[in-house]
Amino acid sequence: MGLFNSSETEFRQLMELVLDGEATPEQERKFAQKLASSAKFRKIFDDEKALHQIIKMNIGKTPTPDNLAEEIKKIMDK
Repeated sequence: MGLFNSSETEFRQLMELVLDGEATPEQERKFAQKLASSAKFRKIFDDEKALHQIIKMNIGKTPTPDNLAEEIKKIMDK
């Protein structure tokens, strides 16, 4: 049996889409309904949102090297 029930699994999938800014309007609506229906889900969301904010603040964007694709191809050809 999985770690989460199907409702919580669906909530977590929707939450990740919302936090990453990738949710469709329908997914956002469904997420908002689930969030409003459960104190447990609100706690999970608050914790995840805080974690996402900490990560964004502490991880700077590192520029991708110009030759990255070439280097990956070299490794893959070995």
